[in-house]
Amino acid sequence: MKPVFIIGIAGRSETHYLKQLLKKYPDIENNILKREDHFISELNHLESYVNNVSYYWKRKDQKHEDKIKRDLKIGLGQGIINFANANNDKKYFLLNTPYTHNINLFPEYFANQKMIIITRNAKDLVESGVRSKFLNYEEGFELWNRSAKRIIEFKKANKKKFLIVKYEDLFTDTTNKLKEIFDYLNIKSEDYPYDKLEKIPVQGSSDAKNENKSWEYKNIEKNNNFKPLSRSDNWSLIRKWRFNWKCGYCSEEIDYKRKNINMKPFYFLVNMILDIFLFVF
Repeated sequence: MKPVFIIGIAGRSETHYLKQLLKKYPDIENNILKREDHFISELNHLESYVNNVSYYWKRKDQKHEDKIKRDLKIGLGQGIINFANANNDKKYFLLNTPYTHNINLFPEYFANQKMIIITRNAKDLVESGVRSKFLNYEEGFELWNRSAKRIIEFKKANKKKFLIVKYEDLFTDTTNKLKEIFDYLNIKSEDYPYDKLEKIPVQGSSDAKNENKSWEYKNIEKNNNFKPLSRSDNWSLIRKWRFNWKCGYCSEEIDYKRKNINMKPFYFLVNMILDIFLFVF
């Protein structure tokens, strides 16, 4: 079995939803952990390990030293794959990390492996995080923007070696997006049970509430009341300004359109005052 790494732009980017969809394919399985693994977001610790142990290997032959460091990284990556492998006769198993931390190290430890990055509009992702009590708005904007920058940099350095899927497209045009993913994985799209798509629940949505109307991590069914693409429709003008100020540029860079805001002095003044206030306090 081969791994398929699913990386989310940030928490609430619906990596679980993509995973739920892909698991319905007869030749795709879960990993042995059956949950978020964070193998990519913690790669910096392996990087420190490699640098520390290779310190003792220093020789005059720099090319040889670089080669054995590369080989060690690939070996460590393969060890993770072997550990997480579900060990059955299917073609792929899924691994998912909801953050882009250390994504730049992915090619060094998991060379030639498949990776799908799932993105989501900053406004709806942040609103979902706030409703789930994971974030406040300013934290969410910072988190999303830093992550988007990592994706932009990774995309420039690693062209055509991975697939980016927008959650919005996956939600509104599920069949065609799945076919695109199956084409990337080199498996037959016609083997997927498309008739079961509507029955696949959404896991961990901010709409999931318990008896006390507090957020609870659980599956919910998709119905007419489930509208994840309009989470931020009722935002105030100031909040929209903050989104545009913090995340607008990167939104366009990863193919999310934003409404043009007339760059009036009041727009700059409000955002600068808020930035200074947040920096001080």
